[in-house]
Amino acid sequence: MLLGAGAAALSLLLVLGIAEGETSAPAIGILGTFWTLLYTGLFLLSSHRELGPASRAALTSVGVSLILAAPLSIPRVVETCIRLVQAAAGSVSVSLVLLLLAAGYTVGPLLVGGAVFGRPRPDCWVSHGATHSLLYALVIAPAIYLQCLSLSFPVAAVWTAGAILGTVLGGPLGFRLAGRGSETT
Repeated sequence: MLLGAGAAALSLLLVLGIAEGETSAPAIGILGTFWTLLYTGLFLLSSHRELGPASRAALTSVGVSLILAAPLSIPRVVETCIRLVQAAAGSVSVSLVLLLLAAGYTVGPLLVGGAVFGRPRPDCWVSHGATHSLLYALVIAPAIYLQCLSLSFPVAAVWTAGAILGTVLGGPLGFRLAGRGSETT
C-alpha cells in the first residue's frame, strides 16, 4: 500500500506540474486515492505467476510515460502540431496528425515495457500483451485526463482515440517483440 501511495504521489506531482487546467483539491484527492488503489493493485499483481510480467511491464510503461510527460506534455504536443501543420485545431489534417501522435505517445512506452518484462509463451503473446495494455490504460488514464483538461473537447476526443489505438496495439506488439527474442528456430 505504501508503494502504491508513493507512486501515486509522485505521479500527481509530475502530472500536476504540467497540467494546464484548473484542478480542485477534492478532485486531486479523488484522483490520488484512485491512483493509489491502481498502483497498489499493480504492485500486488507483479508477484503473481501469470500476471507478473504484464504488471511489471505496465509499471515500466507508466514510468516511461510519466517521465516523458514533462518534456512532451499533451497540450504542448498539440500546440506544436497545430503550428507545424498550419491548420485549425478542428481540421482533418490536424486531427489525423494528432491521432497518430497520440497513438505513438502510448505505443512507445508500451513497447519499452513489453521489451523489458514481456516473457510470453509463443502462443500467448496477444493475451499477455492485451493484459499489459489494459493495466497500463487503467493506471495512465488519470494522467491523460489531467493533461487534457485544458484542451477543447474535439481535440481531447481525437487525442483520447489515438491513445486508445496506441494502447490496443502497443501491449501485444511489445510482448510479440519480446517473444521473438526468446524463440528458438
